[in-house]
Amino acid sequence: MLIFADVVNKANQVIAAINDHDKPKNAKVEVAYKTRYHAVVLTLNNREAADWLRSCDIEMAFTEAFAEGSHIREHCYNLIAPRVPITFDPSNEQHLREVEEANNLDKGVIHKAKWIKPIRKRCLDQTHAYTILTSSSIDATNHLIRDGLCICNVLIRPTKQKQEPIQCMKCRQWGHFAKDCQEENDTCGTCEGKHCSNTCTSRDKAYCVSCKVDTHPSSDRTCLEFMHRCAIVDERNLENRMPYFPTEQDWTMTMRPERIPMEEHFLAKFAINNP
Repeated sequence: MLIFADVVNKANQVIAAINDHDKPKNAKVEVAYKTRYHAVVLTLNNREAADWLRSCDIEMAFTEAFAEGSHIREHCYNLIAPRVPITFDPSNEQHLREVEEANNLDKGVIHKAKWIKPIRKRCLDQTHAYTILTSSSIDATNHLIRDGLCICNVLIRPTKQKQEPIQCMKCRQWGHFAKDCQEENDTCGTCEGKHCSNTCTSRDKAYCVSCKVDTHPSSDRTCLEFMHRCAIVDERNLENRMPYFPTEQDWTMTMRPERIPMEEHFLAKFAINNP
């Protein structure tokens, strides 16, 4: 991302010009980033100012004065929900509303949901699958992580979706997206053939492009190379080691404890040697 001071100045000029008796005192934009996709990320000086700017009337006044055709996209928070019954249909709007009602959430908090693994790859007798739920409320999302989530009368323990290493879906190498890939041909993530993974017919064959072994496909989450790169991302990204999305509430700032070394957890002096 690139930081632009002129965007900050323009945004603050627009905010200063808005006449509203509910405008927080000294509301201002402190930092602005332009992303690689030409979007602008604005960081305000406090949450009260951000909530005020997102309100319907103020959002319209701000975007009309800031740039023609601009709009504010609401920030979303992703949850990984394990072992969700496949009777749940993520594409069914009514199912999303039922999940909100069952968990005492405001209507519309859950924007969307999707299965992580394509349905075509399921086992014949599979009854549960992993799902990604996208929420618009950071507070509701944190409470679901802490208290659990009920889907189809099953209590689910969702976790925060962490930032993960980028793997190209075209060449299966790391550090770039498929749209930026320099390779001419696709590489199958299942068998390493020169075709798209979704057209692969060698379902009984597995080959990992990263590890150069035939014990698992390139998309396997137990791949040693994938796990190594995840550890690097976790080291660089503090939020990856936090179970909740951080807010002004102290309990959301909890850090996930490090694993206790085996020699400290099981002291040698208490060991029992078998004859």
